[in-house]
Amino acid sequence: MTDLRDSEVPHQPDRGRRARAVHLDAVRLEDGNWRVTGGSAPHTVNSVATTCDCVDFQVRGCVCKHRVRVLIAEGDAAVWTALRDLVSVPTRTRRTAP
Repeated sequence: MTDLRDSEVPHQPDRGRRARAVHLDAVRLEDGNWRVTGGSAPHTVNSVATTCDCVDFQVRGCVCKHRVRVLIAEGDAAVWTALRDLVSVPTRTRRTAP
């Protein structure tokens, strides 16, 4: 399971990366590869090798927003838990008759 809490550890995405990941699009390709678009450039994420071709992953070695987007697409429970603080859950309100 992936740990996505805010942390000083460089491997874990910060709140900003998690928030940006929600707005990206991910399309499953083959052999565990995903194409993630919606940012400044498209990127390829391999969910089996847990790699991405973006600068954040290649240079900094951190979990990037593209990898987080793939985890969202795969339904990773830890990601959904970590996203709860970023997504407002609508509440039902009852309308009273006039």
